[in-house]
Amino acid sequence: MYLHSLKLWNWRKFSEKDDKTAGIEVEFKQGLNILVGENDSGKTAIIDAIKMVLGTNSNDMNWITEQDFYEGSRLLKIECVFRSMSEDEEAFFYEWLTITSGRSELRIVLEAEIYEDINKQSKIKRNVKAGTENLEMTMDESVRHLLAVTYLKPLRDATVEMSSGNKSRIAQIIKSLKEFSGDSIQKQKVVDSFTQTFDEFKNVLNDPVLSKIGATINEFFEENNKKMPEIRNKEMSFQEILRKLELNIGEKGIGLGSSNLLFMAAELLLLSETEIGPKIALIEEIEAHIHPQAQLRVIKHFEKDVEDSNIQYILTTHSPILAASVSIENIIFIYNNQAFPMEKGHTKLNS
Repeated sequence: MYLHSLKLWNWRKFSEKDDKTAGIEVEFKQGLNILVGENDSGKTAIIDAIKMVLGTNSNDMNWITEQDFYEGSRLLKIECVFRSMSEDEEAFFYEWLTITSGRSELRIVLEAEIYEDINKQSKIKRNVKAGTENLEMTMDESVRHLLAVTYLKPLRDATVEMSSGNKSRIAQIIKSLKEFSGDSIQKQKVVDSFTQTFDEFKNVLNDPVLSKIGATINEFFEENNKKMPEIRNKEMSFQEILRKLELNIGEKGIGLGSSNLLFMAAELLLLSETEIGPKIALIEEIEAHIHPQAQLRVIKHFEKDVEDSNIQYILTTHSPILAASVSIENIIFIYNNQAFPMEKGHTKLNS
């Protein structure tokens, strides 16, 4: 399945039209989509709207604020429509599907409203539903989670993301791979290997450390109450072990551009594992991640990868180098609060 279209009502700079229809509708294609437009044309607003409805795999906190409402409006609405579902996906999302003329669609709608609570405080309530228009139903959080996108923001500090620690992104990615789900053999091998390594480590420490501490501590206790020091292995869970890991390319002093490429590859690994749900990668201003030569290699990989992985890429860019290097059919031009897909059949150009 892939994200076919996005409609926005009173979201950021996109108001609703006089006839109450969406202020902008963006139609995407399967595979590679590149949003091109001037500063403040609304490219980021489009990316943020998708994230707001679907959420992200890295569990970024996405809150609606009063600044997200079109000026003077107290109601906003975002609609995402998915098409080309597999039979398994149709079965999983069946109760929320819209079926017309033999074609099934999954329609997700987020609505938000500014209101005053009983204490006269301004608040925002939001509601996410799915289904045929006027027949929408609430979608469980566990189901919505399967629609989450992978988001790579501009100027990301990729080195920090790949470092060890409680917020280690590489730990989250490894834990989510199917090889390490549940009580898998691979998962148990990691824990057993860590335990075995620690036991060997204790033997190495015995003579230079423990025996010397033991000789001293013997003087501190009575003859009939001798104590022997030992180093014990703190029982660590699989998740705790992963948090000790760090991902790098094996070079010291690696640059931010290379770190971003490594981070991108790790995130796309997790995305490629998806079996139920869309495989959507949102990448803002790819030129802010990497230099021009690398941009060309990456974008060519994306063009080739969509055929093998079924990942749908939605990118924003200011880079003429990048925009000029891909087929014109991959470009969506954002101008004057409208979206113009350059795909065949959407323009007045001949083939």
